[in-house]
Amino acid sequence: KSAQIKSYPKEAVVAEKFHAMVRHAELNSRMKDYYDLWLLVRTFEFDTHNLQRAIKTTFGQRDTNLPTERPIGLTTTFGSNHQTHWNGFLEKSKLETEENNNFAKVIELLWEFIEPPLRNSVEEKRSNSRWYPKKGWKSF
Repeated sequence: KSAQIKSYPKEAVVAEKFHAMVRHAELNSRMKDYYDLWLLVRTFEFDTHNLQRAIKTTFGQRDTNLPTERPIGLTTTFGSNHQTHWNGFLEKSKLETEENNNFAKVIELLWEFIEPPLRNSVEEKRSNSRWYPKKGWKSF
């Protein structure tokens, strides 16, 4: 008999973490969500269509409107204001690197990643783009 390992699609994980960032807004203290999303964005390729579908599904299931503007929790001001909290999370978790120590830069990368599929979801457009770690979105 073989073992079964159930997994959660990475797009669903992104959508869940993004939803938490929108829902908690400026009161968000869930630094692990930011770290997890940063790690996913720097590690995996994503297709805009699958990501759009996951975002729309997650927000729909939670009866939450899709944001039409940049969410507070993904602004560089939020990043600057929460730098100390981010530093504490990284130190406690022993996860600090040169690439993730500036929270405002982490936030910028996350917004660069989430904005196109979010915009397409709001406008109900379909895009044929793929996210490549360290390269960003590329049309295909």
